[in-house]
Amino acid sequence: MKIIEKIKEVKVFEYEAEDGTVFLSENQCYDYEKKIKNKIHFDAVSKLENLEGYPPCDGANNNEDHVYKWYKVTNNEEVNALNNCFDLGLSYDHEDYVCVENTGWGDYYCQTLTGCKEYVVGLFSKLGFEVSIMEREN
Repeated sequence: MKIIEKIKEVKVFEYEAEDGTVFLSENQCYDYEKKIKNKIHFDAVSKLENLEGYPPCDGANNNEDHVYKWYKVTNNEEVNALNNCFDLGLSYDHEDYVCVENTGWGDYYCQTLTGCKEYVVGLFSKLGFEVSIMEREN
């Protein structure tokens, strides 16, 4: 028997997250950074005024096992926090409430209160009713 000693060079790639954490896989690094960013956005979203448990009345199917949570947004920064936290495509036009639907499978959908009001008024109008929805005075 003959023993042969060889030295081999192996190139290894490491992926470093923004906070300095090192990974051997690009996907692991990406997933880690996404979790960190989502936590930052989730912290901002958790501070918004909210109401849970009421699905939107927008003509879509409402599922018992989905979670519906309404958030009051008053500026573009709050809309961006919702977009980043839940991967939505909202834009800020005016102060509104936004209902975020969590399917439990990692998918999120949203509807604005303005959109719900437009749907309800349109539906009742087609059925021959006149409806107006106005905010109560405090």
